Amino acid sequence: MNFSSEFITRYLRDDGFSEDLLRIASIDSDSDSRNTVITDKLLTCHESNRVIQELRESKANIKSIKKPLKVAVVFAMWREIERIKKFSPNNRFGENCIRKKIRALEWLFKGTPISWKVFAVDDGCPEGSGEFVLRYCDHEIASGKLEVLFLRDGLPSNRPPLSRLRDVNQSVKFGAIIFGIQAAISQGFDIVSYTDCDNSVNLGHLGSILLPIAEGSADYSYGNRFSPDSLTYWCSSRSTDSPSAKLLIHLSRRVLNNYARPVDAPSPFKAFASPSIAEIIPRITKTDFMFDFEVLMCAMKMSLRSSVHGCVFIDSYEHSTWSLLGDAQVWHKRIHGMIDIAKVHGIELNPIVVRIISTLLDSVESVEKILRMPAPSEFLGVTDDQLGSTHVVDDSALHEIVQGVLS
Repeated sequence: MNFSSEFITRYLRDDGFSEDLLRIASIDSDSDSRNTVITDKLLTCHESNRVIQELRESKANIKSIKKPLKVAVVFAMWREIERIKKFSPNNRFGENCIRKKIRALEWLFKGTPISWKVFAVDDGCPEGSGEFVLRYCDHEIASGKLEVLFLRDGLPSNRPPLSRLRDVNQSVKFGAIIFGIQAAISQGFDIVSYTDCDNSVNLGHLGSILLPIAEGSADYSYGNRFSPDSLTYWCSSRSTDSPSAKLLIHLSRRVLNNYARPVDAPSPFKAFASPSIAEIIPRITKTDFMFDFEVLMCAMKMSLRSSVHGCVFIDSYEHSTWSLLGDAQVWHKRIHGMIDIAKVHGIELNPIVVRIISTLLDSVESVEKILRMPAPSEFLGVTDDQLGSTHVVDDSALHEIVQGVLS
């Protein structure tokens, strides 16, 4: 669907707009809000209505939880100072993201037996994101709702998987998230969610993935941004939603042979029962962003129970780590990382696709060429949920297709 540019900007960066969404979502449940007058037309658009609907459903889910519960939210920080600060003419990437997370959680858990805390973890940020948050969010820290951690304080470690890191420079999100999860577990939190630092997901929606775990019907839960039930906006600068990426997406989904793959492993909207994630993390071998894939592949290999949901995701790409690394490098790490993870954990690989990736897409330059070229004719009109199916392209034809694009 087409998204209003004004909605995207205000969803990510306008504090008042975020507060209005929470206020309107409370109308059904708070009697003192029934006379709310909506004068901002953007609050009645399709996108806003969907966000409000998800907020109401999330709140209802949380209200159905009657037992005391401790919930932790963890995210990594690396070059995040601009997004942590408020938007201004001099800070066009400003999102006030940490304060908005805390405000959304205050709204969600108010009047419930659920206690919570946010763990913001500096992943060796060269700009000092952690030190900045200690000053900028001193009120939130003093309230006990925010704890700032530094990965450097956990290294070197003799405890896997952090024992794989010599120093913070070897971590790409992985170390900070693991360190934060370990801290949350050690403090007795029952459920640990991890997300991104930005405002791409609204933590007021967390109830949709917390409830299955709280009820005991799932060991982990996450939002699938590619679900037909999701409201997802991808920045036009990102290759994920571009026609040229369809071939790479298809290949990445064909890597595993006769093995169910995680539908959206990098989703920034995940939650785990603490005993489950505690069992998973010692098995992790990837120290870059591919650890996200490995976490879910381990969970599946261990036959843990999952609950997958549609979600609302508004891409905050312009100042993301993905944009700093470059699309080609990220895709190269992804397709080769999938193969590495499968080998480590004894998951059967698709030999045809592995051969294609190993011989034709062995360099970042070859992946970059794929991303520059138009989508092969076989993928024109193919929707995301169809990619990865042999009904689109048989594996035996893939080698010729890739070779043709690269020639």
